[in-house]
Amino acid sequence: MKLFMKYTTFLVTIGFVAITVFSLVAERSSYAALFMLQTPERVIANQKMTLGVAFGQDAITSSDAEDIQEKTFTINIDWGDVSLPTKNFVLVGLKNSFYFDHVYTRATENTRPFAITVLVTNEQGAKFTQTVDVPVYAAESVLGISIFEGPKSLALKQGGVWNYVVGGSDPLPYYRVEWGDGATELSKERAPRSGGTITHEYEKTGKYKIKFELVNTDKTVSAQPKESEVTVFEQVPQISSMKTTISGNQVRLQINAFFGTDKKGLLRITVDWKDGTKRDVREVRNGSVFSLVHKYKKSSPEYRVDVRIEDPKTGAFIEYPFKSKKVPATRASLLESIFVFPFYSLWQ
Repeated sequence: MKLFMKYTTFLVTIGFVAITVFSLVAERSSYAALFMLQTPERVIANQKMTLGVAFGQDAITSSDAEDIQEKTFTINIDWGDVSLPTKNFVLVGLKNSFYFDHVYTRATENTRPFAITVLVTNEQGAKFTQTVDVPVYAAESVLGISIFEGPKSLALKQGGVWNYVVGGSDPLPYYRVEWGDGATELSKERAPRSGGTITHEYEKTGKYKIKFELVNTDKTVSAQPKESEVTVFEQVPQISSMKTTISGNQVRLQINAFFGTDKKGLLRITVDWKDGTKRDVREVRNGSVFSLVHKYKKSSPEYRVDVRIEDPKTGAFIEYPFKSKKVPATRASLLESIFVFPFYSLWQ
């Protein structure tokens, strides 16, 4: 009889343990899918990212949803870096999504991504976790167009040159240019990381807006486009020569420019010395040599100057940014000179 009682007690104990384990497993399986993690499409180092922990939809569709809504849950987040885990957040009910901010201080492009682990604990002490890997990119590797620039004015049928530089992780996309005159150009190869040049010429005078954008193979836009504007004239002024002479913090600028084949009339020349001082504006005889002297407050190894040459009658102009550098003197002289020639033919 005693043996029978012991055997019966053993069976009851085993059954109770099995039921308890089954209940915990069932509870765990029913609660385990109650939340999911939402991360940004692209996380950038030293910029805030937001992690979403979403509960509502799975809880509502669960068989014991009403019971779940009355329970209290806590959330603990381990961001996977050296920062301390986020403290516990007590949540009553599961109808909402909850968002948590974090900043990663380094990129993971050459290492394993950060693993974010979220621990959810219910009021019975049952714990459920989900983990998501988050690669972090350096700011310069973010896909985008850093440079798209070209001439502000052109003559009819003059081939203008536009420079572009793009950045991002491999593989880089293709580029597409809308020239504003109805022509569209789509690159046959992916945009090179080192950048490149594109040429175009216009058949009619007028003002044109140009849009440069990066596109995927399905031609969807993959980055914020850059825009530029160019005005096309029948002809534009041309610079024959340009010379700067530097002595200490004083720069002497000498320009020989002309407009048209007859070289009649006057040209308006505007010089921006790029030091915050007032621009110099002069009207000079077409085809003559123009000289201007400017004294900077401080001496510098390099000076940047913007020059605009305009025909007052037609409004045709060119804008010519250039820089001049001091060169080491080879003789005992205070003067240091450098000649600057145009980068391209300004008028054909």
